[in-house]
Amino acid sequence: MEPIIRFVVPSAIRHAIGRLSSTINRLEAIAALMLVTMLVAPCLGSLGALIMSQGTTTPSGMTTNSLIATPLLSMSGRLAAGQLEFEVTVADGEADWNAAPPQDPSWPLHQIGADIAISKNVTGQSVRIAVIDTGMDYNHPDLRHAYRGGYDFVNNDSDPYDDHGHGTFVAGVIAGTIDGRKGSLGAAPDIEIYAVKVIGADGRGSIRNIVSGVQWAIDHDVQIICMSLSIIRDDPALRGKLDEAYGRGILLVAAAGNTGGRVTYPARYSTVIAVGSVDRDDQAAKNSAAGPEVEVVAPGVNICSTVPGGYAVRSGTSYAAGYATGALALLISAHPGLDGEGVRGLLREGALDLGAPGRDSQYGYGLVNVAEKV
Repeated sequence: MEPIIRFVVPSAIRHAIGRLSSTINRLEAIAALMLVTMLVAPCLGSLGALIMSQGTTTPSGMTTNSLIATPLLSMSGRLAAGQLEFEVTVADGEADWNAAPPQDPSWPLHQIGADIAISKNVTGQSVRIAVIDTGMDYNHPDLRHAYRGGYDFVNNDSDPYDDHGHGTFVAGVIAGTIDGRKGSLGAAPDIEIYAVKVIGADGRGSIRNIVSGVQWAIDHDVQIICMSLSIIRDDPALRGKLDEAYGRGILLVAAAGNTGGRVTYPARYSTVIAVGSVDRDDQAAKNSAAGPEVEVVAPGVNICSTVPGGYAVRSGTSYAAGYATGALALLISAHPGLDGEGVRGLLREGALDLGAPGRDSQYGYGLVNVAEKV
């Protein structure tokens, strides 16, 4: 149900609040959210919940499991029952937001063959990508070259500034360039990003806003939609809108989810490329969702990327989806005559088989790698 009263905050104030919020003690925030969860969850029944598909980083920079508030059942049990699940994350604490990137932030590009593509001047030139997420810090020096506009469906304005951090991180994985150097951070540094903000500073949003965001992307002729988010239940309106986008030739990418169990929506839809997560040694991330819907995997453990005001190291299938999105952009720029189905086929063909021979529920067709397809 929509709120009766809605306060619209000017964008300049939202920007200031977003930066100020990063200084709040994260332990207090976690405790408060867990208390709210225990009080509110029993009243919400089976309402579908939108949750961020991201991992957790400690102040020391080491990645841990996400903190899951489950007052009634375990996460796997609640997902199986189709009940509401809350995910509380601490990945955007102030200690994790550094002014300078860690050493060797580009190792995932070697893992997916993006460095080979970039060395051939295949950089995703002018490929249009909508990142449906928390918005984007379009003033970040490593991202402003790629920003082409967007919309904020949370506040209903044309300023999709990121007051959470997740969308900026995903954008950096796709197109970031440290000091303007191609191949230093993002997989496809010359793409065009359209930031579609559907999730607020609290890491939550509505399915209706996602549907509106997909329609916005369709109207603006994007070629790829990246959705690093998770929804527990099937939603007919969202499914129908994604079917429409796919029918128009738009490639759809989504994080498989950090459930450690089944793949979440929208990644479960057949029109969507569901992306699981692996570490630097090609081993499946322990929380990466698995199932027949998984199409490919990509790096998603201890990933360095951009956040408002600097950089962070995080883990999650969100970021694997970002690398897969960048890889698709490279394939589009290398094969401009191919339609969406053809590019999706190249992604599958180029994947390096992992796990059981052939497609399997953990790795899909394998690790994204474009080296032999560009």
